[in-house]
Amino acid sequence: MATRSGRALEAAVRRAEQGAGRSSRLNHQGLKAVTEFGAGVLVLSLGFDIFELDPQSKVAVTQEGFAVLGERLRGLGLPCLIVQEGGYHLESLEDNAKAFFVSPEVWQL
Repeated sequence: MATRSGRALEAAVRRAEQGAGRSSRLNHQGLKAVTEFGAGVLVLSLGFDIFELDPQSKVAVTQEGFAVLGERLRGLGLPCLIVQEGGYHLESLEDNAKAFFVSPEVWQL
C-alpha cells in the first residue's frame, strides 16, 4: 500500500507480502515512486522492529535485507535524514544498523 498526501509518500508492506520475489518488486516499486515523486530529500523513519526476529515485527527483514535497503537508498543520490526508531530484539540492533549504514563515509554526499 502506498499513499500520497500533499508532498509525502508513505508505503508499508505486510508480512504476508514478504518473499524474495514480492519483496524485490516492492523495493523496485517503492524506489521508483520516490524517484518519480521528485523528492529533493529523503526522510526515513528507520524502524529496526521490522527485523525477522523482533517480537513486534509484522514483516520479516533479514540483516542482509537491511544492507540491501541501505545500498538501494544510497543509490538514489538524495540527501537523507534518517531517524532510527523501533527495534526490540536488542541482540540484533547493532549488527542491523551496521548492515544498513555500512560506514558513515558511504552516506556523505
